Amino acid sequence: MLSTFAACCTAMTEPTRLAAPDPESPARCTRRQAGLALSLTGARVLAPWLGAGLAGAALSACGARTAEDFDRLWSQVRGVPQGASGGAGSTPGQRLLVFFDTRCGFCTQLWHNLQPAMASWQTLWVPVAILAPASRDEALALLSSPEPQAWLQAHMQRRPTAPAPVDAALGAVLDANLKAMEGLPGSSRAVPQSVGLKGEALHVVRGALPLARLQAEFA
Repeated sequence: MLSTFAACCTAMTEPTRLAAPDPESPARCTRRQAGLALSLTGARVLAPWLGAGLAGAALSACGARTAEDFDRLWSQVRGVPQGASGGAGSTPGQRLLVFFDTRCGFCTQLWHNLQPAMASWQTLWVPVAILAPASRDEALALLSSPEPQAWLQAHMQRRPTAPAPVDAALGAVLDANLKAMEGLPGSSRAVPQSVGLKGEALHVVRGALPLARLQAEFA
């Protein structure tokens, strides 16, 4: 799969750093906020996946992105958690939100790169479906699985995943995830995108960086 989908994903030897948003007009900012809020609010029925506080939940699209923005984003886009539980006492580098496509070879590479850090990092793998029709089918299978962590691990390790009923209504989750990703600084559909905190600022890095370099990005 790495060779098959390499051309479709973000191949980077140097990270794309996007700690600050591009300048935009207040009107454009308002439209982008409204679009994300509408997408998330429309998925209220899927609250167990999307978290609380869907009304007015759009990530701030103007000005500097802060730790509060990151916490809000983390609570909105429930994906598949992996690694340390985090919580009280966790430091900024210990939480990482990863937007990925199941058909992206570089996303798979990033998953493998991050495994040595899973004893101390808390990651949330947020599926989006942008590369192929199979992307949506697999993302729905992941979210519908009674054991999504096991499904994700099997998929990343190229092991067969057990067939299971798919809940098509979870498509609203995928749509909301994509809206959230598109609302990040730089507004790109490239995957993978790693989102965390650098100091007190929301920080976005695109590409499948080696672990040491990714740790340095969020130190």
